[in-house]
Amino acid sequence: MSTQAGAVVLLVVSVLMSVALLISVSHSQLVYLQVKQGMNEVADRQNYWLAEAGLECAYLQVSHSFPLQHPLDNCGVTPAASVTISPISKTVYRINSHYKTVSLNRDFYFSIEDEPDSLMWLQGSWYEE
Repeated sequence: MSTQAGAVVLLVVSVLMSVALLISVSHSQLVYLQVKQGMNEVADRQNYWLAEAGLECAYLQVSHSFPLQHPLDNCGVTPAASVTISPISKTVYRINSHYKTVSLNRDFYFSIEDEPDSLMWLQGSWYEE
């Protein structure tokens, strides 16, 4: 009878150890996924702020001289960022800044007929595609 009791104890301990192993493996996978999700979120925020920097850089260049006599410079943000200015109407223009998966647009008003020349962001014109 004592050999059968030892076998039962061994079987119960083996089952408990297997369950503990499965729980620890599943927990480590969840932690790995959370870390990976956090890293992706950080990368997305970096992309967003680089695209936002492209908008601000273009507006700074426009505020110094518009219409621009030279192509837009990306202010050293990153060579991969693309920034363009396109007219919407006679006095309203749109700056589009694109970096990796993020594309931001913002409209501004410019008129040489106003004294002094008027240049300003249009409120509510910011949006993300």
